Amino acid sequence: MKIGSFDHDGTMVELIPAEALSASSNSFTVVVGKNGIGKSRLLSGIAKELTQRYDYDYDDEDEPLVIAISTSPFDKFPAISRSRSKNYSNFRYVGLRGDSSASASSLISLMSSAARGLLKSALHGHNGASFLEVFSSLHFRPQANFILKPAFDKTAHSTANSTEEYFFVEPVESTGPIRVDKRYKHVYDGLGTEEKSSVEYAMSNVASYYQARKAIELEFDFATSTSYIDGKKLSPSILNSIVILMKLGLMRLMDITLEKEDHGSLSLRRASSGEQCLLIIMLGIAGHIRDGSVILIDEPEISLHPRWQEEFMPMLTSAFSGFSDCQFIIATHSPQVVSRATSKFSYILVLESGSLLNSKDFNNKSADFQLAELFGAPGRMNEYVSRLGFNLIAKIRARKSIDIEILNGLDDLLMFKSRLSDEDPVKKLIISVEELVASHATH
Repeated sequence: MKIGSFDHDGTMVELIPAEALSASSNSFTVVVGKNGIGKSRLLSGIAKELTQRYDYDYDDEDEPLVIAISTSPFDKFPAISRSRSKNYSNFRYVGLRGDSSASASSLISLMSSAARGLLKSALHGHNGASFLEVFSSLHFRPQANFILKPAFDKTAHSTANSTEEYFFVEPVESTGPIRVDKRYKHVYDGLGTEEKSSVEYAMSNVASYYQARKAIELEFDFATSTSYIDGKKLSPSILNSIVILMKLGLMRLMDITLEKEDHGSLSLRRASSGEQCLLIIMLGIAGHIRDGSVILIDEPEISLHPRWQEEFMPMLTSAFSGFSDCQFIIATHSPQVVSRATSKFSYILVLESGSLLNSKDFNNKSADFQLAELFGAPGRMNEYVSRLGFNLIAKIRARKSIDIEILNGLDDLLMFKSRLSDEDPVKKLIISVEELVASHATH
């Protein structure tokens, strides 16, 4: 499904060159540009262009997917309806929008979005090796405990009389009515007849595992694809019911706990914001990725410490190296993300100019270098630009004359002049170099 170029705002921009398009290896394109230039719109446009819709639940395990990942509440990816049956597609979204929970925080929305993909993928036996690679890359053991809060429970007929806080459904072949939190009635009412039947069965199925509406703990081992509640092994039918109910918000994810190597149990809710975002991005991709997929990641650096930003691209490359023919497109403002795009088929797209550059020319370069050369925003007292200026002064003094190399160096330096404030010492340095060249040129 790789795409070599895309029409962005009426201009064709190259995303990967022909050699990457034809190779079976994964490719990585890092999109940079100033705010408002359209990085998020580019990703959204690609998602819309590649999304195929079906009027039935089509889920061919060999079909490549379009996977959109964002930890921003302002992403521009297409919205997904959770209640309309005729809205099946090859598009998967992991982000803050679209959670059906009555009161979902941003973190819970992200966690729930990633968790559904993980459980559904594990249920169908997809990506077992990928999960293990992702957990290994992040230094976690391949187990997770999902803390879930159901919005329903089973109730005896004699107690089924409160209609202020609950509504009641009685599934076919059920042992009794299901009492459901009234805040979710609009979700239930929006379902078609077949969907209602499926959801009623799912609630009845899951409710047999607990006695009251309290949090339950689902233990999942990704190494063996086995799951448990209170020590009881779950059948695929129960796990599928949980995934269905999570999608509608009728089972809310409260937390995920993981086992970190050499550090013990870690609650994702209590982890640092950087760990939360990194885990959710990686696990969100792992829950959906297949060979040939296109993965669109919008501003992964949000909430990431600079050290985590540096680790992002190596981790992404390593975690999904077991897949082939995938295309990762990442929009970012982070010089650290750019500097570590080191795999063979990695490229930098400068959206303002439409230039597609080989990432090797920017590997392991300083943030000041990236800001000046790629982002067009050197900022105050940029050390890289300062070094260019002082090096040019040294050449002028050593050679006593102005040659073509010095003139080219001055041209390079002058490109940054208009992007610096008048008070910036680096701009004053550039003016001094300019005057020095002019002085030597007249002698």
